Amino acid sequence: MKKNTLRILSSVTVLSVATAMTLVGVSQANAAGFYKGKKVTIELRGPNQWNNNAKSFGKEWDQLIADFKKAEPNITVKTVVQPLSSFYQTNSTQLAAGTAGDLVFNQAKYTPDMVYKLDADLKKPNPYITGNKKWIDSFDSKYFGYAAGTINGNGNIEYIPFNLIGIGVFANKDLAAKAGVTLPVKTFTQLFDACTKFKKIGVAPWGWDNSFLPIAWTWRVISSIYMQDAYTALDVFKTDGTAGANGTSITNKSTTKAILSGSLKATDPKVQASLVMLKKFVDNCATENWSGITNNNGAVTAYDDFFAGRAAMTWGVSFGLASLNAAKFKSTIFPFPTVDTAADSASPGHDARWGIGVGGTSYMIPISTKGDKLAAAIKFLQFLGGKQGLKWAGASGGISPIKGVSSGVDLGAGGEWGKPQYIYAPAEAPGNTVRSIFDGLLLGTKTLAETTATLQSNWTDGAKQAVKDNKWESESWAK
Repeated sequence: MKKNTLRILSSVTVLSVATAMTLVGVSQANAAGFYKGKKVTIELRGPNQWNNNAKSFGKEWDQLIADFKKAEPNITVKTVVQPLSSFYQTNSTQLAAGTAGDLVFNQAKYTPDMVYKLDADLKKPNPYITGNKKWIDSFDSKYFGYAAGTINGNGNIEYIPFNLIGIGVFANKDLAAKAGVTLPVKTFTQLFDACTKFKKIGVAPWGWDNSFLPIAWTWRVISSIYMQDAYTALDVFKTDGTAGANGTSITNKSTTKAILSGSLKATDPKVQASLVMLKKFVDNCATENWSGITNNNGAVTAYDDFFAGRAAMTWGVSFGLASLNAAKFKSTIFPFPTVDTAADSASPGHDARWGIGVGGTSYMIPISTKGDKLAAAIKFLQFLGGKQGLKWAGASGGISPIKGVSSGVDLGAGGEWGKPQYIYAPAEAPGNTVRSIFDGLLLGTKTLAETTATLQSNWTDGAKQAVKDNKWESESWAK
């Protein structure tokens, strides 16, 4: 019988309410619901972040949709599961063409005019939360809202988070015991030793697949370790865009200025060291044939290999807790190891950071959604902040975005890993893919110099696009 020890993300517990605010359940809504329009069907399109089912987000999501239908009998929500490998490009293309779903996952390339601005609605009550005066006030302002900087270049809010997300290393304790590996792995020196031992028993040390997630997450955390000491010098704009230090993490505006001014270059020693260590990580630890492994799951990378016992460790997010708890082996979760100075003398040796945030399940309404469909889409977004929405968040491994209300999932261990990264190296420009930058280096078909040039080109293009999108052209540094 398996017993999991979750050292970072606690297992799902009973929904707790630590505030006088009441979350409205289905039984409290009137029979006709709060929606007053005609019967309508709205389509929600996005990737599967919870399991590897190409047709369903899981039984927890299906229950949420049923709960919403009971609360709002005149609204039908149709869920379209998009492939993890292509949802970004598909939604980007459809947003530009005006053919997107009525609700779409917010990770896409688009301009502010392509999506509905939620500001006016956020100033009104959320009917699913009794006593709420303004919908925006129900959110935890540390993570979402105007003060948190979750706005577009025009200062508008475009999406609603259904949850917050945490991330960690998922590990198979049974394989670790068989290989003689001590968990948690805390440093890269320990990691490389562990990878050697796992290979000796015939399993992949770290499960990787050909989605963008393994590369993007590993690049981000490795580069954040190397670059942390550069943060203070580059931290020149606050979240509201005004001059001054933000103090907690780099803003997009600060990064954009650093790139265009030449203060941050892909040839910088810390960036070069990050590239070298990413390559070493993949060569020593990643699944050998990772580029040929397809993964349709956004919660656990190399999902099939990991849960079949073919990979000892992998990236996992809080949404993957249900799958982890159902695994046929003992498991644990721990922070990504730090690049210690013994592994690389160029590393400052800072503990790895990630934090929690709104990069989980967030949806927005395309500007093409109008009339009753628009009203229905807004009601669904609001419903996620009520009792049934948070019940789903907790059951599916999501951290509550609602102030003072827990979904039962949290970053239990705290420490540096639970804090936001000060800074990390960017990757792809809008419209490009992270694999288009790193595949050549990681597969041995491109040199470090060639990869550096591609990375710099993406940075420059991305920075120029950010200036345009955020209307920073009038500022002296952006000219």
